[in-house]
Amino acid sequence: MFLHQEFLLQHAREFLTSKEFRPMFTETEKKYICPFFTSVDGRVYFTHSLPESVLCVLFSMFSRIKNLRGLRGVWVDSFLPLFFASTLQEVETAFGGSTEKFLHFYEINSLEKFLTHSEEARQAANRFLKAIDVDPNYIEEFSAAPKVKVFLATHKDGYGHNSIGRVAGLHICFENISILAAKSIEWGRMGTGYIELSTRYVDMSGKEMYPIENELAWYGVDAGLVRSAMESSFDYYRAQQGEKFSGIFPEFLREHYKNFRNVNKFENGVVGETCDVLGNFLPCATLTSLGVAMSGESFPDLLKHLMLDNTPENLALVELILEEAKKIGGDQFSRHFEPSEWKKISWEYLDSSRFRLFPPFTPLYPSEIKNAFLPPNEYAKRALYEGFRGQPFFANMHDFNAVIKKLKVLPRGEFDKLPNHFEKISGVFSGIMSFRSWRDLQRQQLSTHYRTHVKPIGFYLYDKPAPGEFFTACQNVWKQNYELYLAMRSKNVPPEIMQYPLAMGNLVGFEFAGNLAQLEFCIWQRSKFSVNHEVRQMFLQIYKELQRVYPWWKDVSRADTIPAYVFARTERGIPLVRE
Repeated sequence: MFLHQEFLLQHAREFLTSKEFRPMFTETEKKYICPFFTSVDGRVYFTHSLPESVLCVLFSMFSRIKNLRGLRGVWVDSFLPLFFASTLQEVETAFGGSTEKFLHFYEINSLEKFLTHSEEARQAANRFLKAIDVDPNYIEEFSAAPKVKVFLATHKDGYGHNSIGRVAGLHICFENISILAAKSIEWGRMGTGYIELSTRYVDMSGKEMYPIENELAWYGVDAGLVRSAMESSFDYYRAQQGEKFSGIFPEFLREHYKNFRNVNKFENGVVGETCDVLGNFLPCATLTSLGVAMSGESFPDLLKHLMLDNTPENLALVELILEEAKKIGGDQFSRHFEPSEWKKISWEYLDSSRFRLFPPFTPLYPSEIKNAFLPPNEYAKRALYEGFRGQPFFANMHDFNAVIKKLKVLPRGEFDKLPNHFEKISGVFSGIMSFRSWRDLQRQQLSTHYRTHVKPIGFYLYDKPAPGEFFTACQNVWKQNYELYLAMRSKNVPPEIMQYPLAMGNLVGFEFAGNLAQLEFCIWQRSKFSVNHEVRQMFLQIYKELQRVYPWWKDVSRADTIPAYVFARTERGIPLVRE
């Protein structure tokens, strides 16, 4: 493990184990939580012993958790009451089988209220407890059986059978950790899935932030200056969004696009665009929650990535993860998670000087692809043709153009990817975009990605109509961040830690790479009208570059090439007419 000042690590431990964000559950509720969650009130915990379909639905809640008690609160306050209600005769006879109507009618919004509703309700819940009679202590004892430990140590480590770990499934929950820590966790390998809380559910009071000012003070940075910069970002966020989306930005959208008010889910579009854009004001220290589903083989990489990003918070999280993993035997897949020198060197972030946009230039810059590296068209055509003509179906094709024509007329399902032959050709794209939106780029795990540390090299420029106060706010946030950055740099604060108080609208330089099959799938996914505008623009730029180098690309790829939409999340896309 990297050497760290004990003070900083202890500060992180104290925050992650503090009672401030610990959910409180009654003794009755704990009976329904303990059989499935390794911790009742910890910030890091594993789920187990639940059907995969249930886990999938439960984890999907991470993207929009409103319950102040987190996922376990969702479990006892809404998930279980919904399930139990589906077994009640009263629901069938009086509410036509609608559990939602039943719960709404009786204002049942917790397990406790459900249990006191009727004797039939109590019996339904008791049947569940008897059926799932699982002793968490026995699970921990069983998973640590000598036979299991010896087998895994011998075959996984001794014989190198990583496929053994590949079939193990781990489900990890993180609640109230920084967005930066979440990005370390999500920098994973294939075979891992993540669902993170949307920034639209961030507490506008600004209280839910990792207290980075205390760690920066240890380096000699004025804690008041740090806190002031972060609170100022939240002030702009609050002023622009307003209470219940009544602020400057959403009101501007409602007025500017009033001709579209009759569009179904128009208000959803206003709220979605507001959250997408104003999320750029949130500090990287803002707290979030996420669920992770991964194979046992991927587990060590999660730990490595937390350690390689080398913040006190990350190192404290590694300790908590390992502690919880023991309860279900997950720790037995954590061997060899200490980063090697080879791994440390290859993990380094991109050099910010390659993307430098500091003053005297204007601080606001559009996101853009700056460079693309693609094999020449003739090389790609030759490599692809040689692959296809080895298959019987394409054997009579005399050149590459004939292959493309054949592919163009073949029936293709919506989710069919390009044939494997397209994996032979890879491209690399580099550019700048807000850290807020780079998070979406990072989630495209089919591809490879790198970035710079978050620094004030420039700030996101929104290229659609917006109130003047918004652009002024962006410039002011950037200026404050730039001054804070200079203060931190003068105290030799490590770049990993300097990121925390900076707003997510600060641009990062990035590289994004993938083979043609991967790129085509990502472009198809991320060019839909429902996607964040900045992210969509980035993938459209990649699409245009591919089409420029490979004129045949348009005949085999799928993309929504409409330049821009009014905003996402309406029922149908409304093309934006540039004024």
